[in-house]
Parts: sequence; C-alpha cells; structure tokens
Amino acid sequence: MFEGSLLKIVDDSHGLVDNYPITLNDHREDITCMRLFPRKEIFPAVTLTKDNILVTSSSDHTIRLWEKGHPIGCFSGLAPVSALSDRLLGDTDGALLASGGTVGNIQLWSLNSLQNSDLVPLKSTLWGHRGAVKLISSLGNSSLVSVSGAFEMRIWDVAVAGISSCVDVLQAEPVGLKCDESLIYMAVGSSLLAIDSRCMQRGFKAETGEPKVHSFGTLLSKSLVCMGGTNKALLWDIRRMQQGGPIKSVAVLEKINGPVHFLHMDPYRIVVGGPEDPYVHAYEAETGRRTNSMNFRVTPGGCSAMAVNGYRIAIASSDLGVVHLRDFTNAENPSQPNDPAIDSEMSNEEDGVGDSDGDGEGDGDGDGDGDQNGN
Repeated sequence: MFEGSLLKIVDDSHGLVDNYPITLNDHREDITCMRLFPRKEIFPAVTLTKDNILVTSSSDHTIRLWEKGHPIGCFSGLAPVSALSDRLLGDTDGALLASGGTVGNIQLWSLNSLQNSDLVPLKSTLWGHRGAVKLISSLGNSSLVSVSGAFEMRIWDVAVAGISSCVDVLQAEPVGLKCDESLIYMAVGSSLLAIDSRCMQRGFKAETGEPKVHSFGTLLSKSLVCMGGTNKALLWDIRRMQQGGPIKSVAVLEKINGPVHFLHMDPYRIVVGGPEDPYVHAYEAETGRRTNSMNFRVTPGGCSAMAVNGYRIAIASSDLGVVHLRDFTNAENPSQPNDPAIDSEMSNEEDGVGDSDGDGEGDGDGDGDGDQNGN
C-alpha cells in the first residue's frame, strides 16, 4: 500500500533533477494501487498521442485517472478499493476497468463514460468473495480472475455476470496473478502454480527452492517466468517446470538489495524494484543480463510502487509521497549489458562519492502490465 493520500508527480524524463513536483491531492485516504495504461487503450477513438494514463485507487472509495499530472476522471465505489486489474476488459461500449474492494466486491467501470455523459460509469457489481480482493487479472475480453485475502480464487463471466468459483485451492496468499488464454499462473509461497480455467484443475505446481517469492512476471510467448526473491530474481523456463523433479533457473538476476516486491516483464526487458533498494534495475528478458540500474531519487530506502509500460516507468515512494515518471522513448545512449560503469556509479553513490540517474533502459518497446501492488 502507498501510505498517504498525496501523490507528487515529478517528470524527470529529460534529466531535470530539480523539477518542482506536481502534487495530486484529490485522494483523501491511503492510495492502495497504481496502474499505467496506454492512452490508446482507454480512449482509442480520440487518441493522437502515445501518452500513458496513470490510474490510482484509494481507501477513500475512489479511483482516479491522471494525464500529465492533471486529473481527467474519477469513479466512486461503495467500499475502499483494494485492487485494480492489470489489464482492461473489452465491452460494446468500450474498455472496462475492474476494481476490487475490501468487502469482497468487484466493480466494472466504463472508461468511455469519462467522455460520454450518456453512459453509466458503473457497469456492474459482482459479489462472492469472503474477504478483501487482493488481485485481479483479465482472462480474455469477458472473463476475470480474482483472489481474495481468504485465499479464495474465483473466475467471473463478465458478459452474463455469472460466476464459476474454485475455493480453497491456495494454501497461502499469492503474490502475483497472470493469465494466458485458459491458463492461470500464480506465485504462492515458494511455488509457481498453474490452473486450467476450463476445468478448474491444477495444471502443475513447481517448487523453486527459494525461501519466499515476493513477486513474479511472465513472458509466455517464450515460456519464461521471472520470480522475485530476496537480493535476486530468478528466470525460469516453464517447460522445465512442467516436467517435475528438480529444476534449475535459466538465469539469476543479481545486484539487487533486499526483497524484490515489484517486477515487470515484457518481450524486451525485466524491471525490478523493492522497498530497500534505491535503484530500479533493468535486465534483458530472455537472458537475464543487466542493462541498467536507475536511481529515481525516490527515497534512501526504495520504492513502494512501480508501473511500467513500454519505455515509460513510474516509481512511487511512500516516504515522500512522490511518483517519478521517466520516458526513455528518445534515449540515445543505451547502456551495454553488465557495463562495469553501472557498478562503478552505484558503488560511488553508496560511498557518497557521486550520483547516478541512469539514462537509458534496454532496447525494445513492448507493452507492460504495470505491476505495482507489491503483494
């Protein structure tokens, strides 16, 4: 959770470290979740730019949308909002945003209603969970998967507001939830769990051998999954996991301090961060080779939320109430994999000798899901 109700946006995409922050003070209670969506997904009919929309939820029952530091819309729910879907749903009236509440409710919001007053903002409310909704992910255009604090997973048919539930599958609260066609992937404890949504049967369960997994991401087109541990993240081949028996990671992502609570993975990069590391680290998606370590000047400790989409990164600090936005679209000097200069800059800063911002990220422009809950 992002403790506090204020967000201060600092756009330091151009390396201007003395920018005055834009304070977003519309929330009245703690901010609980943060997502970063391409503008074209929210407003496809009127999008002329490649900008992103920042979406925040709060314990004050509201969901707010921001563009370039300015509010562009708000939804008001019936309970404190505890989760936002990692992807948008499709609908005849446009895109839908799913949110979860602390009383076990899931609400579907029409994003087109922000520009069309004839549309009702709240499309529907789904009930069934016994505890606060912790995670939500879309399973195609008309289905949702959600997990509650009672370790209960449910699948929802949004089109007919029907529900198919699978209760008590989980022995612990998952730290991540990803969907691919009919398969649902979750990181639970120290394991990766796959469930087939068509029959609600477990596909496989693979033990990583790590004491605890704090976060995870998937690159299913390459059969890869990355799981964040403590002081490192591990890259795995899902096909080897399905074979059973002892498994060995494809690569170990190192040079990380503390638990990896935030992990983004797309076809080009893996981006990781945590509450104890002042740096956000980027690695090549298929090899795990480090391409950059970026200091966002968020806090001496680390970040409390992270959202990534393409070349854009948003990093939040609960200590300072600040969200730093970086856009590497026009970066001209990409770092070399495992560049010794990166280690030198990190070491100098830790010793109080210098300061480093990190000017680039790896190459590529894949879309990200903006995973930032830190569950």
